[in-house]
Amino acid sequence: MNAGHLIAWLGSVVLTTAVCRGAEALPPGPTPPALGFRHFPDRLHAFVWRNWEMTSLERMAEVLNTTAQSVPEIGYS
Repeated sequence: MNAGHLIAWLGSVVLTTAVCRGAEALPPGPTPPALGFRHFPDRLHAFVWRNWEMTSLERMAEVLNTTAQSVPEIGYS
């Protein structure tokens, strides 16, 4: 392992530890309702729109439990 890999690994360990500790420190409380997207017909269309350029059709299809061919059909609809 070279120095760059070691620094990256140590950084991920420190970040993961800090995130886990931070989650325990948060006080419990009411959870607000999910954000609504009134300009989309439903959450499925909002998901496709928001992830269209950030991930592959195959990954979105995996999340949606469908085929990669059906994701563009959802987007175009």
